[in-house]
Amino acid sequence: MSLSKILTLVAVLLATGAVSSAFAGELTVIVDDDFETSQHSIRKAVRGDWKIEGGTAKVIQDDETYKKFKNHGPMLTYEVEHKDLGAVIEFKPLDCKRVVFTFDAIKGHAFRVILRADQEKGRCTIQTYTAKENDQKAKPIILDDTLPRLREDKWHRLQVQLNGSRASVVLDDRRYEVEHARIDQAKRLAKLSFAFGEIEVRKFELTR
Repeated sequence: MSLSKILTLVAVLLATGAVSSAFAGELTVIVDDDFETSQHSIRKAVRGDWKIEGGTAKVIQDDETYKKFKNHGPMLTYEVEHKDLGAVIEFKPLDCKRVVFTFDAIKGHAFRVILRADQEKGRCTIQTYTAKENDQKAKPIILDDTLPRLREDKWHRLQVQLNGSRASVVLDDRRYEVEHARIDQAKRLAKLSFAFGEIEVRKFELTR
């Protein structure tokens, strides 16, 4: 195959989401959670009564627990430390108002995708956050607010790839490219959370 044909093929794959725009060589899988068992070396299922078996993790938000954690719902977390990370998550929401995927930095959030249901106010966004200064809370910086709403009781596939200050996000069949200096910082935690209703997760993969 000629060089021109190879470049054309790569361009097609990038456009269809088959290859990340952050493609710069082979990625290393550091977490591949298939939820076959309740035990996992770095997974933490918190703020709810998670049922993890047979290939899925399921939980229903408990209102009392939600209030206990200052209006934060159930969450899956994976502690990882690296600057450039990728994630692939497959989940199905039911009566959720919002589902949130986050890469936390050493201090605060470095990158976040917030997805909302049809009945929820506000936009679906990709964002990063300002630095905390003088005891002031970090503020969100909206990088894109054109993502589609969650489909009720349907499986969604979210793919995220961070590379320096750039990020590529693929939600189902739609791709988004964003850039901000605040993305380019050391990460320590990947997590998926939601508010209200219930969620089912069947894949959580992290790469670097």
